Amino acid sequence: MPFPDWREPARLLAVSYGPPTEAQAALAEHAELDLPDDTPHDVAAALLIDALAPTLTLAPPGPPTHGQLEYLHDLGHEWRMAPWKATRRVASALIVVLVSRQRVRTLQTLRPASGDLVGVSRPPRHDDEVVFLLDRPHARPLPPSVVVSSVSASGRVNFRGGSGLAAWPEHVTMLARAADVWTSPTEGWSQPTLFER
Repeated sequence: MPFPDWREPARLLAVSYGPPTEAQAALAEHAELDLPDDTPHDVAAALLIDALAPTLTLAPPGPPTHGQLEYLHDLGHEWRMAPWKATRRVASALIVVLVSRQRVRTLQTLRPASGDLVGVSRPPRHDDEVVFLLDRPHARPLPPSVVVSSVSASGRVNFRGGSGLAAWPEHVTMLARAADVWTSPTEGWSQPTLFER
């Protein structure tokens, strides 16, 4: 669901690295799983699924993939410092937690809102989606600036112009805030769609 600015997406993302819920703590106690209070919410969920996998007839916990370990290392995480057993589910959850923390910090710094004029940079190698159709040879070149239309619950900053134009906030640079430039909501930047020549 898109929002007019960064506030609600940042709040929603912060849930992933907040503390375990009371229900998670109760289930961990029932499963005889040690769940420290500082365990991030999403990691607690992964630990619970791993602990209950045999009871739930799920696949047993497997080791993290090489790609997960590389990505976690790039995010600054080392398993030897973690109190949890390294499994594929826990690694996935931990990636979500670390990326969410970064996204929230970036959203709080950038503070994007509908109507803001921004620039977009090329994503690093680990970004999971193509930003602004950059890597497609037939795509039109990236314009020097785009206009924010909304911010998704995932933290992606969406742009005017159609074709699902969006970027993660860490690839966005604020050029001008609509609130600082326009005096009425009917004013604003114009931006052609990708299909206009």
